[in-house]
Amino acid sequence: WFTWMMPVTIKSPFDVLMKFNPAEKSLMLKTNIDTHETHLQVVPLAGGKFNVEFDHKVIAEFVAADKKVEVTRTMKDGTQLKTMVTWTRGDLVENTATVTVMYRGVAQVATIGWNVRDLAHGTVKIDVMGKKAPFVGDFEFHRNIKWNVLNARGFELVWNGKITSNMMETVATPIITDAKITYNNRDVQVKIEEKFNAKTYALMFNTKPFNFALLPFFEV
Repeated sequence: WFTWMMPVTIKSPFDVLMKFNPAEKSLMLKTNIDTHETHLQVVPLAGGKFNVEFDHKVIAEFVAADKKVEVTRTMKDGTQLKTMVTWTRGDLVENTATVTVMYRGVAQVATIGWNVRDLAHGTVKIDVMGKKAPFVGDFEFHRNIKWNVLNARGFELVWNGKITSNMMETVATPIITDAKITYNNRDVQVKIEEKFNAKTYALMFNTKPFNFALLPFFEV
């Protein structure tokens, strides 16, 4: 829906999929950057140990209590890619992890904090900052996500954040996101706002009373 509402088309060279299973204490991260796919997985072992698999090959083993793991890979062009992951707690259901990737002497840093100890009331915070990255240059990506299961017939999901880049003209000015989805006894309310170049674009949908809008273009 976002591309319909914007005066320009935004096409990102990044595709990221992350899955976390708190019961199994496993993590999977799959990326597709400019058609180059990678697959990173953290697999639990016995005794609080974990394997790190990259493209389905084990590249490191760590103990959660150590709160640190480093992996160095040599790229096809001979350049070394060093990745360091640190975390604040020995707990996969509530933690803050920082991933630092060093490539050609430039650090790309992502910090991810989460609390899914109570799956009915969870939070996730994502902050990614980088410099001189391919295609996007100096960039920032921020998201705050929160959900609450109110009861058997109701829940709410809210998120906000911003994205900016000095090499992508469409996000040279930060895009600010503010969104909320609620469900209560078969009543659905959706409001997703994007602020861009001092203009606000919004998707709104309500079932009671019925309302559908793509602002500022039309409203039913």
